[in-house]
Amino acid sequence: MKRKTEDLFKKISEASRYKTSAAFGLTQEQVQLRNAEGLFNVTERRVNKTYLQIIAGNILSFFNILLFIIAGFLMAAGSWGNLFFLIILIANIGFGMFQDIRARRLLDKMRLITAKMAVVIREGRQIEIDIQEVVLDDVVVFNAGEQIFIDSTVIHGKCSVDESALTGESRNIDKAHGDTLFSGTYVKSGQVHARVEKLGKTNYIETLQNKAKNFSRPKSEIIRSLNLLFLIIGVVVIVLGGILLIINLTYPMHQGPLFDHSASDVVKQVDYNLIITAIAGSMVSMIPAGMYLLTSVALTTSVISLSKHKTAVNELYSIEMLSRVDVICFDKTGTLTDGTLKVEDTVPFGRLKKEAFYKELSEFVQASTDTNVTAKTLREHFTATPSYTVDKTIPFLSENKFSAISFVGKGTYVLGAAEMIKGLDRETTLLRAQQYSSKGYRVLGFFHSSGRIEKENVLPKQLKCLGLVVMSDHIKEDAQATIKWFIDNGVDIKILSGDNAQAVSIIARQTGIKDSDKFISMENQKPEDVVAQADQNTVFGRVTPEQKELIIESLRKTHTVAMVGDGVNDILALKRADCSIAMASGSEAARDAAHLVLLDSNFSSLPKIVGEGRRVINNLQRTCALFLSKTFFAILLTIGFIILSFVEHENYRYPFEPKNMMIWEVFTIGIAAFLLALQPSHDKIQGKFLANTIQKAFPASLALFFGVFVILLCETLGVVLQPYVDNYIFKDITDSTKMTLLVSTVSFCSIAILFRICLPFNKYRLFVFLGLAFATIGAVLLFGLIPLQGLHDMIGVNFLELVTKNNLLLLLLGILLITIPWYLGLDFIFDQTRRSYKQLRRKNQTLKEEARDGESD
Repeated sequence: MKRKTEDLFKKISEASRYKTSAAFGLTQEQVQLRNAEGLFNVTERRVNKTYLQIIAGNILSFFNILLFIIAGFLMAAGSWGNLFFLIILIANIGFGMFQDIRARRLLDKMRLITAKMAVVIREGRQIEIDIQEVVLDDVVVFNAGEQIFIDSTVIHGKCSVDESALTGESRNIDKAHGDTLFSGTYVKSGQVHARVEKLGKTNYIETLQNKAKNFSRPKSEIIRSLNLLFLIIGVVVIVLGGILLIINLTYPMHQGPLFDHSASDVVKQVDYNLIITAIAGSMVSMIPAGMYLLTSVALTTSVISLSKHKTAVNELYSIEMLSRVDVICFDKTGTLTDGTLKVEDTVPFGRLKKEAFYKELSEFVQASTDTNVTAKTLREHFTATPSYTVDKTIPFLSENKFSAISFVGKGTYVLGAAEMIKGLDRETTLLRAQQYSSKGYRVLGFFHSSGRIEKENVLPKQLKCLGLVVMSDHIKEDAQATIKWFIDNGVDIKILSGDNAQAVSIIARQTGIKDSDKFISMENQKPEDVVAQADQNTVFGRVTPEQKELIIESLRKTHTVAMVGDGVNDILALKRADCSIAMASGSEAARDAAHLVLLDSNFSSLPKIVGEGRRVINNLQRTCALFLSKTFFAILLTIGFIILSFVEHENYRYPFEPKNMMIWEVFTIGIAAFLLALQPSHDKIQGKFLANTIQKAFPASLALFFGVFVILLCETLGVVLQPYVDNYIFKDITDSTKMTLLVSTVSFCSIAILFRICLPFNKYRLFVFLGLAFATIGAVLLFGLIPLQGLHDMIGVNFLELVTKNNLLLLLLGILLITIPWYLGLDFIFDQTRRSYKQLRRKNQTLKEEARDGESD
């Protein structure tokens, strides 16, 4: 890649250059020659994963490799019956690859919709082409709101450029003839024609990115949590596996029940096949192979689901942040209103008649180069033929809220927010403007001065208001239903608008936004005042881009914040938000800054999008607990047997083989996790992902550990009591019946775990629970009662032996009646303890805040 970049630099430096004009551009022959010379704009297309990466990522994960190695040892040992986990593993890998490839193809299609295009001048015509087709010396047209994708030199026009992507400073840089435009920046106002100077990797921002190629975006909480968890589990699995290997090779195999040494007097020859089966049983049980895959598939499936709602996902794990959103910020335009404006009235001041006022406004709007919605609406309404000659202009900027034009011999006219323009008779002007803004109208003041614009963005003095332009916004029909969804689902709303605060609050009230009467105008507010007001108000008017950023930053201290935007004035806030959403109909720069892009620019899609995020994370917390309950149980049991082995100086073999966990893994983990991951769930996310998951899983692991050790202790008691008692419940526990008791206990207890995970029940979860509970019971009975030894051997259950011994059936029932309530009780204690801890933390936090407030007072 470095060599290719160096070659491109050399080609550009040696190429004969064309002095293209802004009006004509390159000829077709010149374009063909540039393509033949290789001087076209080669850029890297952003691809989340290649097909090779998808295949490798699904197959070559750490746990998958470990399971394949274990499978290899089991094959070598001839333990074919214990390879069922391999079927599940391959099925998981296949499904994961299918979903990833499906999502990749969907994303490729969506990129075609959102692909970057360039407007160039060729042979005097303005045409639109893919940015990869731009060649050296092409004349590119850049308008307000567009990102500059290539280093170029201005040859016509003027513009204001935000170079914060390069400098880190959020200030506008004016560009005129001869100035350089750098890729990665964006045009805030104005229009320019620029000649292309660099291509592809030779662009300035590309060289910066190459220097910073080691930078990586911080990962989401769920990925950080899972990576930490898998690292710990991976280390534990390898360490415990190594210890088990040492014990098996060092100590003689223990024969018989726990603590009974009568059958272990003779050291037998090492049985390597038995060692492999025992260690494999422990390690396979400890590995939550399907959990990481489930997470990946769940997030990938959500991308597919979001695409059905016409939403493009730029950052996969932003879905997680979306699920945690409890505050959403947006402008009213394009959200509450559809962005269309209508001129309702013109109000000339003094003796100025409406006809003259109309004529002066027509001169202004027809001469203006602004391209925003307001300018376009005014241009369509005020259509008198212009006759004035433009001298100098100040384009509209979000920071200023006005635009101005000096005409030769006519002075300067200014159009904008009346409260942002310091004119003569200011109080009178504001009072009359408020009469309309208090009714929800957008009001513009039209001013005149005999002076001209002398400095950039500085208005002449002695501005007199000629009158007002009264405009109305059209409220969307579905706005009220959308707002209601957010309120009902615990999401607070903040409106950050450049319009009059009172006018916006009225529209907010009409759409049902809570506390819409809490509004404030942000003009002339100091940064510290902006921060202080962020949580106190709902509607913010006359907000600058920097103030939007401050509000978002302040809210993020106590909330998870989403920002919806469509213009260049939203970019700072979009970059600052936990989850940013852009409208496809908005500026290119806003789309590039956002995590998600609404392709149909439909605000009413947002509830579905937030709901999708909540569905994914809520379901992941439930389903990951199913996997971890088995993992923690296997770890506890393995540690227990390791301790026994070291204390007794004998090899206490891990009681389960991989096949014994088949029913648990298939029904109440695998199928249950898949079905629960698909269910609708719009509940607000509470707490941390890892803490929530462990809280649900660990009590189950402890209870199962208790149940298994009760069975093993019962076996020991049976041996101890045999010389003294003829008939007792622990009688006749053989290796075969013990395994039936063990497998039945973990299988039936797994139903109780699924019961707890499904709470609170709805129709869907009740259907899943009942279906899988009956399936689990049916599978245990099927494999255990049919008089075929092959079926019994498949999972290690033979109920025919238990049926003939009523005492063992009573023992199984007793163990379940103890273990399941023990699990539910532990879960309740864990839940209450965590709730009490959270309440205590909140109380301490409140006391600290009160103490801080007291000190400041």
